[in-house]
Amino acid sequence: MTKTLTPADSSIEQAQALLKAQRVLEAEHLLDQILESSPTHPKALFFKAVCRRVQGAHIEALKHLDRAIDAKSDFGRAWQEVGHNYRDQGNLQEAIKAYRRAVDLNPGLVASWRELEKSLIAQGLDAEAAVAQANRDRLNRLPQALLAVTNLMYEGRLFKA
Repeated sequence: MTKTLTPADSSIEQAQALLKAQRVLEAEHLLDQILESSPTHPKALFFKAVCRRVQGAHIEALKHLDRAIDAKSDFGRAWQEVGHNYRDQGNLQEAIKAYRRAVDLNPGLVASWRELEKSLIAQGLDAEAAVAQANRDRLNRLPQALLAVTNLMYEGRLFKA
């Protein structure tokens, strides 16, 4: 069974592709259109926050992430993005909290484990960093398809046939 994409979901996929191509302003324009009609759309808010972070607007990015998390409290990737924003601002203590929350919600987030490890090492917390590294290494040994399914499951996007 396949799920039909809504117009918003289709636009979000387009915005994500634009982000990957480093066409941030175009992606942000698409996301703004979605947010005009659906101001609490969690994925649109998430990708809007990514756009703001890559432009160095961390305070704005964090505001969008707060709204995304308010709309979807178990949004692990949003917590990962919170961590990235704090990391980029040099606030490793808050980054560590956010990355821990991200992996609690979705233990398949390799980037969160990697950044958690780096942040813990920078704070002199080597034993905790070793645990993060072990989790990251375990995930990196998984077949890509299994890792993808793990992420879909924790994001609530795995549909029953």
